[in-house]
Amino acid sequence: MRKHAANHVPGAKRPQSDPLLVRTEADSLGSRWCVVIGSSELERSVVQLKDLREHSQADVPRSEVVALIRARLEMAGRGGGA
Repeated sequence: MRKHAANHVPGAKRPQSDPLLVRTEADSLGSRWCVVIGSSELERSVVQLKDLREHSQADVPRSEVVALIRARLEMAGRGGGA
């Protein structure tokens, strides 16, 4: 497993360095998505966006992640899933 910089999950007891622990903690908090930014992602100017309900993940350009999540939230609000 690659080493990742410490991640922080809002509401978590402490920063986590293991991506699986971060995802598990985010899932337990009811989060829909988890954004992972490791050294590889930093080098490529992307984030790894994990959809915790669909069990999928994708690399997303950092400049587009907020708009993508916002669009998915709006779609879900209209009953279109996400």
